[in-house]
Amino acid sequence: MTTISLPASIDRRAVPGLAAEISDALSKGATLTLDGSAVQQAGQIGLQLLLSASKTAAQREARLDLANASDALRAAARTSGVAHILNLEA
Repeated sequence: MTTISLPASIDRRAVPGLAAEISDALSKGATLTLDGSAVQQAGQIGLQLLLSASKTAAQREARLDLANASDALRAAARTSGVAHILNLEA
């Protein structure tokens, strides 16, 4: 099991490196936890990254968990209408 801590701002500067790190961690059958506790801002590109990671995990028969999502991350997901896809409804 691998855990990646998401940065305070998931924006266009953070996404390229984060995307590579997530992709590397999502090998077939792997379990990856993304810790969202430090996220203070999540832009559309950040949410797209999380959605893409979820799809990649499914394609690779891996497990992806988004744990400890901050209030800011939950709010961004709700506002964008993707909270249910990322399991961030509560």
